[in-house]
Amino acid sequence: MNKETQIAVVGLGYVGLPLALGFDQADLPVIGYDIDETRIQELKEGKDRTGEAAAETLKKSR
Repeated sequence: MNKETQIAVVGLGYVGLPLALGFDQADLPVIGYDIDETRIQELKEGKDRTGEAAAETLKKSR
């Protein structure tokens, strides 16, 4: 991949969130997108209502 390549994950539910976090942990440029504004705010606060990601993992993610 070149430096301009970015990965987009649409939907940060029980499948999309772990996928996006996996790309992030592999140091790949990833953008997560979800239409649920409440969900986005919860994730920014380190809360995952699906239980797929630990708060510490969310806080370390870009």
